[in-house]
Amino acid sequence: MHFFVPFKDCGNTLPHAIQQDSVSCGLFALNTIAHNIFGDPLGIPNPTSTRAWWFKRITQLHIQVPPPPLPASTSTAAPPPPLLTPSDSLLTGQTEGVTEKKEQRQQLIRIFKDKANTWAAEVTCLKQEKEAQEQNMEVDMQEVEWLKEVQSTEIEMMEVEWLNDLECLKELERQKEITCLEELEHLKGLECLECEHLEEMEHLKENAQLEELERQKELDHLEREHLEEIERQKEMERLKEIIWLEELERQMELDRLERKCLEEIEKHKEGEHQDVHNLSEDFWAVVK
Repeated sequence: MHFFVPFKDCGNTLPHAIQQDSVSCGLFALNTIAHNIFGDPLGIPNPTSTRAWWFKRITQLHIQVPPPPLPASTSTAAPPPPLLTPSDSLLTGQTEGVTEKKEQRQQLIRIFKDKANTWAAEVTCLKQEKEAQEQNMEVDMQEVEWLKEVQSTEIEMMEVEWLNDLECLKELERQKEITCLEELEHLKGLECLECEHLEEMEHLKENAQLEELERQKELDHLEREHLEEIERQKEMERLKEIIWLEELERQMELDRLERKCLEEIEKHKEGEHQDVHNLSEDFWAVVK
């Protein structure tokens, strides 16, 4: 289905249950879709019974066998009414549930289509506005570039005049500086020798201090790394213990749920056997 908008793959973001085997992928995929769209309960406690329930539900929707005709009776008594078995009532309820879910799905699809069309219209309007803004920006940029060119030409002319004046002044100052520099060079030579000697001494002191600081930093860094490694190992052991306890609790919960489901299935079977027995006794009582 295409909604005329860009899509992005965000990865595994839907809430989903975790299967405990390697053959129930389809069941858990259907459960994830039904949970996030129709609000069905998340998870499949007993995949085996759920797979059987889906098989029964699909086959009952496609196999409709009419009941066999009753034989003609020579007696004047009216034939007994047909018995309503639990499977017939279950088929009727399941058909109604499927019809309701189909209507809900169609309604959701219509809502999603309306939202998608609205979103597409908004995106189109935004694109048109953005294109108009880009065109206006291009016109403004052209005007700004023209103004910049005019200003640059004026500035260049002013700079040429200013440079000519500066060159005259610099020539006069250069002549004065030459005479002063010749006198100062001799004094600077003596000062430079003294300064170089002092700078070398300070440089040696600074290097010694820096080396001592670097050595201390390296020792502190190694100590911190050792402490962090110890803390990391402790944290890993704690996490392993927590994961083991959680896995044990999850397994115990799954075993409890499985036992509960089996007990409910046994109770349901006993109830069905009792109902069939009672109906057969009533039928034979009416026949007699």
